[in-house]
Amino acid sequence: MLEPIRSLFRQDFSDRMPRLLETYMASTTISASAPFTKFGLTDSGIVDLVKDKYLVLTDDLELFGYLQNVGIDVINFNHIRTIAW
Repeated sequence: MLEPIRSLFRQDFSDRMPRLLETYMASTTISASAPFTKFGLTDSGIVDLVKDKYLVLTDDLELFGYLQNVGIDVINFNHIRTIAW
């Protein structure tokens, strides 16, 4: 049922990759940040990379609350999920 939509999406995504900007932050830098002990590598990297640049969409309530408390623009996906259903 997902095919061929899944393959078409992946091909389209692959075609767009050269136009995307990837930002890299070393794991050693992220692991030295304050949120690391609470959130781990990936979520701490999000915290460090998005401030004053991007809106975060997450379904992680704890991360949502933290981002909101430190002034990072964030939407809890669970708050909008019911709108579409």
